[in-house]
Amino acid sequence: MDLARLVTASDVGAATVERVEHAVDDLAVAYPGTTPSVLLARTRAHLGYVTALLERRCTLAEHGRLLIAAGWLSLLAATSLIDLHRRAAALAHLRTAVQIARETGHAEITAWCLETRAWHLLITGDYLAAARLAQAAQRAAPRSGSALIQATAQEGRAWARLGAAPETREALARTEALVSALPQPDQPEHHYKYDPAKADSYVATTLSWAGDPAAVDTSRQVLARMESSADALPRPRRAALARLDLALALASTGQGDEAAAVAMEALTSGLIVQSSFWRAAEVIDAVDSHGAPGAADLREAYQEFASRRRSRPDHPDQLPRQPGEGCGWCHGGSCPLGSCVHRRWLWPALRGAGSEWRGRPRRGLRRPTGQPVPPQRAQWPHAGCGGCVVDMRVLCGPGVAPRRASWAGVVAMAGRC
Repeated sequence: MDLARLVTASDVGAATVERVEHAVDDLAVAYPGTTPSVLLARTRAHLGYVTALLERRCTLAEHGRLLIAAGWLSLLAATSLIDLHRRAAALAHLRTAVQIARETGHAEITAWCLETRAWHLLITGDYLAAARLAQAAQRAAPRSGSALIQATAQEGRAWARLGAAPETREALARTEALVSALPQPDQPEHHYKYDPAKADSYVATTLSWAGDPAAVDTSRQVLARMESSADALPRPRRAALARLDLALALASTGQGDEAAAVAMEALTSGLIVQSSFWRAAEVIDAVDSHGAPGAADLREAYQEFASRRRSRPDHPDQLPRQPGEGCGWCHGGSCPLGSCVHRRWLWPALRGAGSEWRGRPRRGLRRPTGQPVPPQRAQWPHAGCGGCVVDMRVLCGPGVAPRRASWAGVVAMAGRC
């Protein structure tokens, strides 16, 4: 009887694990329409929470489910980091996801890790290695999962960049065969669930990269479907990339003026992430090579856009250090607190109270006992959204007049997140 009780004993509970799994799905659904830095903060906050749960007593089944959730979160964090061009951190998260997939025997996560690495190599110009990794992802993927389709499509894009027409057509044919039998998923916007609309977008991209004249009509159809009422799900980031596909296809067929106009629309949308900057630059070069009148304006717009995006504080180390500057993490008012307490004022106030933190933390906040904690090593994994307190730095919206921060006030603030 005692053994049976110990086997089922848990401080976590099935309901908590289920909520974690729903949160993972929500983050994957939010990926297409969320700024990478914001999604990364939320993902890391959930990773901290799951890590804390794994340290508690739980059943074997709950432990396995939490590990799988951590694997998906690590993979999503790696994807966001690739979008932000933070290669070292992305690879670290990918290695964590691979290790979790190996320990849990989760073939789908394994395949997605390989596909994500292939995508990263593709956007950095190592096309042959990307094709090989995409093939490895297909071998690792379950036959009924989405990773198999995504990896097949990714292989086709890599062959297109290499100018290998037969291999490109063969990969496109295999992708079409896999998608034709695919039912419409319950959450088509889910990043790790392949949907037919994504297949059409990948076909347009592959054809435009291969220099196929059919890319013009295909790209127009994809973009028209995204912007029509027939496509009930808004996909603004995917639509911006579809414009780049169309612009490249137009430029390759000598329609430079229209290509410049379409590319300008994509750039000014503000939806091109850093991992896709090279695609915009490629379109500009193609438009410029045809001597289109709008090429100079397009290049100027691109340089201004790229400079603005690269200077945005997507990483805590890039936060402003002067009072009143604001940190930019709330992007103009999304913080539930509606105020900004900068780390410059937070830490002196906390450390001035003494070498130990006092007070009882709430909402999952952790505190050390009996020893001072350097700012660069302290962390606050908590159960909030992660958008305002990350890595022991308070990161909230536009700067306001500094106010004195206290431990009690900070705990209350995190409790309201």
